[in-house]
Amino acid sequence: MVSEDEIPTRTFRFPTPETRLCRLCSANEGVEYIFEQKEHYLASKIMAISSIKLWKGDGLSEFICADCDILLEKFYDFRIHCEATDVTLRAEFLQT
Repeated sequence: MVSEDEIPTRTFRFPTPETRLCRLCSANEGVEYIFEQKEHYLASKIMAISSIKLWKGDGLSEFICADCDILLEKFYDFRIHCEATDVTLRAEFLQT
């Protein structure tokens, strides 16, 4: 049996809201706040294209870097395009 002293422990240091790290890649330069109103909240777009769940005050970084912002916009636009194409194709080819 393993004693309590033999069990490895980890200390987690959670970032404060002031930590200016990119929420997606951990970069620390050129970051912007993800809960600012742009076209849509960046946070909503992140959740739309990924399985990441985030909300203001969740204890993790609330920033995104410029590189991830560019990729996020491309991925989000691609998702919207795919969904629009799906609607068009279904309407055209699956008519009853």
